Amino acid sequence: MHRASRCVLPAFAYSELCNPHSVLKSASRISVATFSYLLVQPLAGHLADKIDIAKTVFVGLLLAALVFSTVRFTAPVPLIAVVIIAGVGIGTVLTNSNALVSTLATKGQLGASIGAAQSFKEFGDMVGPLLVGLITQLFGVRAGFVSCCAVALACLVWLISGGFAARKN
Repeated sequence: MHRASRCVLPAFAYSELCNPHSVLKSASRISVATFSYLLVQPLAGHLADKIDIAKTVFVGLLLAALVFSTVRFTAPVPLIAVVIIAGVGIGTVLTNSNALVSTLATKGQLGASIGAAQSFKEFGDMVGPLLVGLITQLFGVRAGFVSCCAVALACLVWLISGGFAARKN
């Protein structure tokens, strides 16, 4: 989701304002989101250690999905706060994803499990911006943001339905 935002936010700025300076503003917002998720990662890891990794990932994904879905509908000034909150959610998920995979890996398969998880993450990083860009081109910027939110919510539904619990040893 965070890679897709790097595709959609500049497109949003360009489509709304058709001004090269707005693309710079959009890139600045992406930097703010990245900075916020970099800052939250140590705290998110600590929370996962103290509370529960799966619950922490769930909360981070829920936060990112809900907040990210409002970006297209938010005025420029409060948008910075929305981007920071989305970055906190993304950072919470990014920090704890491999830790969660490590708790679900079968004995003797930790490296392979994390390798597979990283491959899927990188696949999403590669294909996500292309798909969101295509959706944005075909249906508009709002559809791009809604599609990102839909993917995150689908992941939440999978988590709630026991997607992780079913694999525990």
